[in-house]
Amino acid sequence: MPLTFLLIDAWYGNSPDFIKGVEDRDCLYITSLYANRHVYYPLPGEESIGEHSVKEIVTSLEDASFPEIHYTRANGETRKAYVADITLKVKNLSGERRVLIVKPTPGEKDMDNIDVLMSNDTLSDIPSMLRGWSFRDAIDKFYLRGKDDLGFDQYQVRDDKPIRRHWYMVFLMYSFIIWHRQCGSFKKWCIHTCQTFGEHLDVIHTKLMLHFYKWCIENPERWKAFLQNEKGIPLAEIMA
Repeated sequence: MPLTFLLIDAWYGNSPDFIKGVEDRDCLYITSLYANRHVYYPLPGEESIGEHSVKEIVTSLEDASFPEIHYTRANGETRKAYVADITLKVKNLSGERRVLIVKPTPGEKDMDNIDVLMSNDTLSDIPSMLRGWSFRDAIDKFYLRGKDDLGFDQYQVRDDKPIRRHWYMVFLMYSFIIWHRQCGSFKKWCIHTCQTFGEHLDVIHTKLMLHFYKWCIENPERWKAFLQNEKGIPLAEIMA
């Protein structure tokens, strides 16, 4: 599966070892930085590059540093943001990184309303970067949907390998549903709009079952052979 960006949660993105591992694999990524992460960047009036927190950098930049940017989110919505595109050195990482400071308004100072994104992609334009980041689904949503709808925590095994296999299948199905949702597939498949993740899952389940029934009808001899040879069901019971 080709990937444009790896979208990394801040908890991992603020780990120097994790970022080094991603970069060693030549992967492009976008991650967010904590407000207290230390970086090296010259503040206004400084004669040399000093060590500061991300929050200090964000609050020290003038409003003129944040031009208005329009971009399209993953769901097709057009959004407006004010973005400063700077290059700085992050503590415990060699070299410099590209950092986007994304504000809802040029004068916003509350860090809860500001995204600070770091990336090793130096070529993509800002709208492409923001669109890429919009594909990230909040991790708390995954745990909620994974546990309630996909059975993330419902397994009884005695070995590490089966547990991982179960988790991988949950990750795969979750990604499959989110990808189809963002591509608008459900609008083509459904008469009514799906409102919840569970409804999206029901659509996928129904669609897979229909494909299965269609295959059975089109391949009756292969289906009978499977039931007889693999499942041990007598032919008389299959034909009953």
